[in-house]
Amino acid sequence: MEFIDRVALPRVELLPVGAELYPFFKLYVANFCLKPPDALHAATIKRYRLDAVASEDRDFDRAGIKRMWL
Repeated sequence: MEFIDRVALPRVELLPVGAELYPFFKLYVANFCLKPPDALHAATIKRYRLDAVASEDRDFDRAGIKRMWL
């Protein structure tokens, strides 16, 4: 948590998550077999038209989501 507070949070924006993400969430679970937590992240990326996810999880590659690490 210290790493996240010190290094990650100053470089990212936290976005709201709501019911409007459900259609995107469903798409990523059904079409790309993402686990629910990954599908929620993917849905957020799609909904907010973001460029990439900060992750080392290769499952995002399957869904065509660019990954990067800090």
